[in-house]
Amino acid sequence: TQYLGQFLLLLIFYFAIRPKELRLMKIEYIDLKRKQVTVPAYDHGEKIAKTGQTKIIGIPEVFLAELTEQIATRNGPDTYLFSPTNSFGKKPHSKDVMNSHFHKVKEALNLPAGLTNYGWKHTAADALFDSPDIKEESIQQHYRHSSLGQTQEYARNRGKRLNTDITEHYPKF
Repeated sequence: TQYLGQFLLLLIFYFAIRPKELRLMKIEYIDLKRKQVTVPAYDHGEKIAKTGQTKIIGIPEVFLAELTEQIATRNGPDTYLFSPTNSFGKKPHSKDVMNSHFHKVKEALNLPAGLTNYGWKHTAADALFDSPDIKEESIQQHYRHSSLGQTQEYARNRGKRLNTDITEHYPKF
């Protein structure tokens, strides 16, 4: 159960995916060969994507091997990543169970009480914006946002960190 919670956090962190989209994620939406995940607008009449639009998310290389290992042995493409059987299955977990998995991991890792599984997207945004090799437009696309300002709102802690560009590269007077 704790590993399911950890896997949940990894998926939110690397995919910048909403918890509901993740809860309703099926194996068939993951294309390991193309290194992408599809978040469908709807599946069997149920709205999955918040925007109601099908979107593609790239799978980061640093997560590809672990993701491949986790889904390689799963039964059939139409199975959900998270189901009541605590493995992949034909029915998705409820929202409450997904939150329960997250809370167990949060307690085990001694994470702040106010941190939510959705807040893990904010943590990922901070890390992406802090990376000098990633363009802001790429972050916006990965988060599936219509504007860069919307994406920057996710990076809540950026202004609370020391800006090493200034401390290390300030020109001499």
